[in-house]
Amino acid sequence: ARNSMHNRVVADAFIPAGGRPSAINGSNWRDFLLPDGTPSAKVIVEGANLFVTPEARQALFEECGLPIIKDSSANKCGVICSSLEIAASIVLERDEFVALKPAYVPAVVDRLRALARLEASRIMAESRLRPHVPLPQ
Repeated sequence: ARNSMHNRVVADAFIPAGGRPSAINGSNWRDFLLPDGTPSAKVIVEGANLFVTPEARQALFEECGLPIIKDSSANKCGVICSSLEIAASIVLERDEFVALKPAYVPAVVDRLRALARLEASRIMAESRLRPHVPLPQ
């Protein structure tokens, strides 16, 4: 039952942030649709793990125009954050980082928010200009 929960819950946005890769795939994507053929969420934002296969992504777009933000866009800030964490651990001693942390962490979060806003606005603007083309894969 837990492997199909995404097909039973109706939501404004479905954000799988874990789970099994390829959970929505070429053979079961129709299960994500309600009886009237509309998707059970207005958008899918893949938080991680390639939850939706390329075949299912294309089929959901062609069948009902469902926008799907791929994991490589949705989780980009997580990757950047990890990189900044690793960089800080390489160049700073623990005491230096602890002293810098009150300024460093808010600066990183502000930068991540700005980057996420920029990418999301560009993806959505492109989608509005070309509504017949699926979001980048």
